[in-house]
Amino acid sequence: MGRRKQQRQEAANDDDVDVARNLRGMPWLVWLLFETPSGFAIFSFNSYIFEEENAIELWLKQFQKFEDKSAAINCTTGLGGELRDMLKIWCRRGEKLMVGSQEYKEIIEADQELKGVTCLHNDYVMEVMWGIKNLMHILVPEEQKVLTKEERLPINDDIVETACYLYHCDFLEKRHSKGLHMSDYHLLKISGLNSSEWDTMKLATALKKITRPGEEIEHPPEMFSSDELLKIEKDADKYKDKIYKTAVSEIWNDLVCSYSIKKEKLRHMQFLVEAAAQEAAKREVNQTGND
Repeated sequence: MGRRKQQRQEAANDDDVDVARNLRGMPWLVWLLFETPSGFAIFSFNSYIFEEENAIELWLKQFQKFEDKSAAINCTTGLGGELRDMLKIWCRRGEKLMVGSQEYKEIIEADQELKGVTCLHNDYVMEVMWGIKNLMHILVPEEQKVLTKEERLPINDDIVETACYLYHCDFLEKRHSKGLHMSDYHLLKISGLNSSEWDTMKLATALKKITRPGEEIEHPPEMFSSDELLKIEKDADKYKDKIYKTAVSEIWNDLVCSYSIKKEKLRHMQFLVEAAAQEAAKREVNQTGND
């Protein structure tokens, strides 16, 4: 007990530990338990960052090696003392802890000394875990061992390149969205159109039609209702000096190009992922046969 209190105090005094760690039940504070080849790491992050356009920023709080990881957590004996103490240093009642398996979720939530800690395990969590696995050498520099091929999702340069294209398309859309939605006030006041929930392409197309009323602009027929189209065309001249033609045209052209690329890359990504999954299945069959 004395040693655990000392560890908790040392952690609380560490300048690298944010103030929020000492506040109980903060809804935006999330912890992540990541299993490495030789131990376990605890990360923290702000749950609200998932709503931002930037990548997740994790903070490594502690990494601990275990001589016998199977004794640290298993369905028969539950949590081992060392791992329990490590979790108690960081995870408080009312907070959430991401874990890499349903089994770990059940074991930790059943532990009486960690009562009140809610574990999360779902597809979204596994995407985060996958990302950490592929960046483990950077995020957990103390871990000298490497993950085996079986522990990592097969990935190749084509998948990485395609993912970069898709990320850029999404980033472009989100970047333009903020500026375009500054026109929501005018659309509502002048034409009674509530565009606050419109996606970026629909809003850009509407503004393009308003600023270029005589220009034929292609768009999917389901993008606008007949009432929306009527108001856009009827009120176009009322938006003079309120919306900048050149800016709208440039943004619309960017988005049209981006959407075309995104559509193509999504098809290509689906093909690459299916091919990678088939390759992984073949390796698993071959491994089973060799065993």
